Amino acid sequence: MNRHNIEIILNQIKTNIYITDIHTNKIIFMNENMKEEYSILVPEGKVCWEVLYPEKNIPCSCCKISELLASNKKGVSIKWYEKCNKLNRVFENYDSLITWYDGTTVHIHQSIDITNSIDLNKQLKIDEFCHVSDNDEKKENFEYLNISRDKFDYDSTLLYDALIRGTDEYIYICNFKTGVFRYSPSQVELFDLPGEIVENPLEYWKKIVHPEDWNRFYKSNMEIGKDYMDYHTVEFRAKNRSGEYIWLKCKGQLMRDEFGEPSIFAGIMTQLGKQNKIDPLTQLLNYYEFMSVFEEKLSNPMIEKLCIMLLNIDDFKNVNEMYDRAFGDNIIKTLAQSIKSILPGNAELYKLDGDEMGILVDNVEENDIRILYEQIQNLIIHLHLWRKYGLNITISTGCAIYPKHGDTVKELYKYASYSLQYAKEHGKNKLVFFSEKILKNKMHSLEMMWELKASINDNFRGFSLRFQPQVDTQSHKIIGVEALLRWTNQKGEAISPLEFIPILEENDMINDVGAWVLRMALRTCSDWIDYNPLFTVSVNISAVQILEETFIEDVIKIISEESFPYQNLVLELTESHTVQNMSILQDKFEILQCLGIRIAMDDFGTGYSSLEILKFSPIDIVKIDRVFVKDILKSKFDATFIRFIVAICHDVGIRVCLEGVETQEEYDLVKQMKPDYIQGYFFGKPQTAREILAILKLDI
Repeated sequence: MNRHNIEIILNQIKTNIYITDIHTNKIIFMNENMKEEYSILVPEGKVCWEVLYPEKNIPCSCCKISELLASNKKGVSIKWYEKCNKLNRVFENYDSLITWYDGTTVHIHQSIDITNSIDLNKQLKIDEFCHVSDNDEKKENFEYLNISRDKFDYDSTLLYDALIRGTDEYIYICNFKTGVFRYSPSQVELFDLPGEIVENPLEYWKKIVHPEDWNRFYKSNMEIGKDYMDYHTVEFRAKNRSGEYIWLKCKGQLMRDEFGEPSIFAGIMTQLGKQNKIDPLTQLLNYYEFMSVFEEKLSNPMIEKLCIMLLNIDDFKNVNEMYDRAFGDNIIKTLAQSIKSILPGNAELYKLDGDEMGILVDNVEENDIRILYEQIQNLIIHLHLWRKYGLNITISTGCAIYPKHGDTVKELYKYASYSLQYAKEHGKNKLVFFSEKILKNKMHSLEMMWELKASINDNFRGFSLRFQPQVDTQSHKIIGVEALLRWTNQKGEAISPLEFIPILEENDMINDVGAWVLRMALRTCSDWIDYNPLFTVSVNISAVQILEETFIEDVIKIISEESFPYQNLVLELTESHTVQNMSILQDKFEILQCLGIRIAMDDFGTGYSSLEILKFSPIDIVKIDRVFVKDILKSKFDATFIRFIVAICHDVGIRVCLEGVETQEEYDLVKQMKPDYIQGYFFGKPQTAREILAILKLDI
């Protein structure tokens, strides 16, 4: 495990930890919890006692390094207590020697605040450091565990053992490649786990996680590693061995290997207790307090109207992917503090899950909410903190009002969520109040989702393919087709792909449907190659599909089963601008291209990162979007843009397909620009397989 990954774990632990050089006493590392408690910004490289107690000019009298060195054994832990006058707190301390990431022996100090749990003031000498006890069980060696059902492969040193003995937090670590977890002994004891080593423990957690919290707990765990979601945090209730539900906060970090694949997932669980109401990042009241206060307000006869506002940062996932989690956390923290500062006296801001915040406003009219939202928008506009990064932060908001839209917490929260989703799907950066139209749209989407699932489970009933010709610009001969997905519902209504494909993507159905499309396209087109050995079929793949871990294997398997020539397949990447990690695309595309498959970038020019992807990803074909063709007869910019892209692509050996050519006049003009292929209604709308076959026979 490298230093970065070790520090990620140490920074999650809510006890004070610092590591020093055993020869110079200089601090090598101090975790964020201790920096905050002692108000220290950059302690690294400085002598420990000079940082913690600048008034001293000699080492602390009870420093344990000499004693630890005398024992000459790693894993020996000395436990002692101190009364710290500087903080007016009582600490239980642990000092050990461990092997650092670079192989050197270092000193690790951990201190647990026990002021509120035991009273040692009368037992301790009132001094900055005071040694009370010096006994602790000794551990000679770290037990290396193999990857199997009852063993765990973890090649670090004594660090893990030192941490689990020196903190009240429940530390866990998972080998992500095998699904084997190691839990701390205190966790095993508290939750009556089968043991410290548990393979695929999700089934066990389902038995003890509160039913109301299970979906959130399960979803949070399933998202780990997907779409490069490497950070995990969730609050939930779980049943301890006494049968009582206790509140927990679980935080974890996924570490990837040198190939970018998920490797180790580690983190901590913290008991929140009934007293926990504050979100640690924003210092706002949290989701559970929000729901509790919401319930109280609805039963308060003095509150005749109550508005719930749900605020969500637009495209925040992209911010985390482009920068890092700490950067994203800073945005959330700054926004929360700024928004709170402008709220009226009848409004309170809460931190909900992820980047979502909630506001409860008492006795208010809709127009007042509009004014408040405008104030929040103006506030964000004048926050220049992220301008240097080229970020334009916006917030979408959904609202529901009691009693107009409902009279229960569950109902109003659901309707505000629907309104927020509607705002996100209809332009973002806007305020939307709940309405019957929104409910109708949501119910329609839910009905469509269930019908799509039923169609998939019923051997993809209702799904079909249409094929749009792609022609050679000069000869007009058809050289390939693009396979386009269509779906007809149970009523026989043809549903637009713009409507049903987003539902497939949002509900984890796109991978199954995408595999079916690829298989059916290859099966249908295999006979057409007899008419033209160079004939190609283009199949769309979304960013969601290509980021799936088994994407390459699935594609190869389908091609092999259908006995289709690799060189006759083109995969068209859609929504390329949503992929933030270019190296993922590059690696997967290169594997596919080695097999002979060609890669096309669809809708070129419509995503902000099209040129970046063109530079860093090995693209064979660029498809220029219809948006640049439809006004080409009157727009000098569009004509110049197309000439420019064609010239650049040809200069680096990339072919160009122009989409959306619908008239003779458009064709006459674009032909002069020399794209390689043209696709559009001028040469044919999407057609059935039988119609395409008839065209091929005529082209012979």
